[in-house]
Amino acid sequence: MLSAYLMALVGGKWNVSVSPSVSQPAQSPWTLVKSMIWDGYKYLKGSGFGILIFWKFSSALGYGAMDVLNVSFSERGNLGNRSTRLGFLFAAAGIGCLVGPLVADRYTDMNCPKSLQLACLYSLLLSAVGTLLTGLPSPFWILCVWSAVRSMGSSVLWINSSLLLQKFSHAEMLGRVSAMEYALALFAEALSAVLAGVLQDNLSWTAEEVSIGLGAFGVVLSLAWGVYHFRGGGAASAGGSGPDENGQMEAPEERNEATSEQTCLMESGNEYDM
Repeated sequence: MLSAYLMALVGGKWNVSVSPSVSQPAQSPWTLVKSMIWDGYKYLKGSGFGILIFWKFSSALGYGAMDVLNVSFSERGNLGNRSTRLGFLFAAAGIGCLVGPLVADRYTDMNCPKSLQLACLYSLLLSAVGTLLTGLPSPFWILCVWSAVRSMGSSVLWINSSLLLQKFSHAEMLGRVSAMEYALALFAEALSAVLAGVLQDNLSWTAEEVSIGLGAFGVVLSLAWGVYHFRGGGAASAGGSGPDENGQMEAPEERNEATSEQTCLMESGNEYDM
């Protein structure tokens, strides 16, 4: 309210337009939103990296249920009361979110998009393994370690998948591409949480069984992404150099893979096989 009042006090006649205004046909907000979504879909479909918006989706299918499952996991052990143990689980996840990107930064570079995609692959596997191990019988402090491992993977993937799209997308389309990526991630997170609740309430699965199931599914997704990466998909298709100025990946037969890989390593100064 205060900001609106101060803005209302600004007087004078101002024209910040750099060109004569051109009247545009009025569009309803819903029509405008549909048009932007459709334009973003067409842009991704015509690019060579559209599938990369599913990195966060793949990860969120696993970690999305953990807020629900952590309530059950907090019943383990005898460290304080249930609220204290739940706080430790969330604290461990926070530590993982901090440590993961700091470690991965040593092995990634914006000059080598292939390294960003490889970090996404390994971090997806790490997150899945952490989710799977969370479901195994273990002392409470080990459970906190697995929570940190899981969040390390998810945080690294979250950051590097965003960097991939930022590197590949045209500036005028980046907002729409990012919006679609986040929408898919939030949908997967909600779907995972609902699935966990249904499995526990309707099928009498324990929290441990749900965690193992989600972790195993995450490992399968990691293998599928691994096949995609090592067969030259996405950022790997140009030997690490990314797409051309039109957003298209260079065809394998049009490049020298060894030379491109060497250039990628020389530009970054690091080795990216973590």
